[in-house]
Amino acid sequence: MGVKYKMGDMSQCDKSAFDCAVLLGRFQPPHAGHLGAMRAGLAEAGRLLVLSCGARQPRSTRAPFRFAEVREMILGALTEEERARVRVEPLLDRYEEAAWGEAVARAAGEAGRVVLAGAEGEEAERVRRLFPGWAAVGGEADTGVKTRAIREDYLAGAEAGLARWAGALPESVAGFLRGFAGGAEYAELKEEARYIAEYRAQWAGAPYPPIFVTVDAVVIAEGHVLLVERGHRPGRGLWALPGGFVEAGERIAAAMRRELAEETGLALGEGDVGGRVKACRVFDAPCRSARGRMITHAFLVVLEEAAGLAEVKGGDDAARAFWKPLGEVVPERMFEDHWQIIEAMAGGSDRLRARR
Repeated sequence: MGVKYKMGDMSQCDKSAFDCAVLLGRFQPPHAGHLGAMRAGLAEAGRLLVLSCGARQPRSTRAPFRFAEVREMILGALTEEERARVRVEPLLDRYEEAAWGEAVARAAGEAGRVVLAGAEGEEAERVRRLFPGWAAVGGEADTGVKTRAIREDYLAGAEAGLARWAGALPESVAGFLRGFAGGAEYAELKEEARYIAEYRAQWAGAPYPPIFVTVDAVVIAEGHVLLVERGHRPGRGLWALPGGFVEAGERIAAAMRRELAEETGLALGEGDVGGRVKACRVFDAPCRSARGRMITHAFLVVLEEAAGLAEVKGGDDAARAFWKPLGEVVPERMFEDHWQIIEAMAGGSDRLRARR
């Protein structure tokens, strides 16, 4: 991509005198390791910016908690003096690094001399590429704690999960989790987690972890995108792109046409791949699906403006199919990374970019 952002020259900077430390993470939920990284950042800089990645997604087994809840848990774990120096901001996932980097830059503002705290993981690597002038200090405190393990144990059974990880969870976090476990949203997430665990267990005996190949259709017409409402788990009730698994002996483009017709009733001829199908792009982020490694081929299909919006009807495992104005497609309603796919395939339209 070649885009670089720079906020101050760190090469000659005294590491004990940074203006701002930046910590990126998902904090689902925050734990002692995250708290150690925050305090390491505060020891290096006058203030700390915590960027909560993956914000504005619907609740899922990977991200059970909304940004406001994550922010509440983080600030509740800090002392009053620490809270006065910490700002927690949301950061959306994006496939386009330029858009993602611009969002980080907006959050940081005129940060001056910056140090990256908790410099671990994919997001930290992106920051290093985009902000070569930022220094780095360590990673999370070495607590042996894995956020995914906490989350999985908690969703398997809140009481047992909280007991197992009592030493790793600040009291403000444990208190929030206890309260959340008493609600209907926890019950739905627990059932979703059970479904996903059973789904993954089907492949436990495979000699290698399975890699699934799927297709998605990004169909655009008159400023609208064609969506379906998922009728089954995972993500039941969420909006999604029409798509599904590639069958044995099936070509990728043929799978897209079949899934589109089955789920929406919209039929594309084989010749449309070179006509109305304008692009195909692979999305292969390793953690894009909780079900396992899913590599999808997304096709951008542009229908002629004069043709109007074709009649569509949900079928197969789609509860319904419908056209939605691009400006009304919001990440909070979209399944897995489908909002990010639409943004990337639709040219990064400002109509799709959520504001801070």
